[in-house]
Amino acid sequence: MKIKSFFSYFLVNLIIVTLTAFSLPVDTHAQGATTVFVSPAESTALTCEDFTFKVSVQDVTELYAYALHFPLPPAASRSWK
Repeated sequence: MKIKSFFSYFLVNLIIVTLTAFSLPVDTHAQGATTVFVSPAESTALTCEDFTFKVSVQDVTELYAYALHFPLPPAASRSWK
């Protein structure tokens, strides 16, 4: 009975370690000259006004996720206080 319990414990831990190893993030590298375009390059919006911009990626394969960060100039953030 102790052998079955040990084997079950070992098997469960092995599965957990294997799943954890496959879920860790991996480094990605561009295969060539991937280019990201934001259109329009500059825009002015009034307070509480909606605006739209387009983000395009050229020369990319197997893009599964992305993150966009658009920092605002200090003057823009001061006007929100």
